[in-house]
Amino acid sequence: MRQKPFLQASNCGKYDITFSYWQECGRRGASWMKCALDDHCAADCVRIYMRKHAVRCAVWLRKEVHQLTCGDYARIHSGGKDGCIMLSKVADKQFIDKCME
Repeated sequence: MRQKPFLQASNCGKYDITFSYWQECGRRGASWMKCALDDHCAADCVRIYMRKHAVRCAVWLRKEVHQLTCGDYARIHSGGKDGCIMLSKVADKQFIDKCME
């Protein structure tokens, strides 16, 4: 019996880390799935990913990096490096910013 093809676009772990997200954070840990399922490794991956894309986001939004909100970071997390300018992510940002008030 043939196995189903490995889906590298799927998400894994409590941070919903995709294979490409894991690659962009520097391939932390032993493997994508092991890192995504390990709280320490996954949190490190998210921090690295956010640092990598925060400057770009701040420039697009005409803010300083320290002015980015939780919603801005959520847009990066769910939308990738272009999440800050994706109109489809604006509702996510507004919901999260309202929740964080």
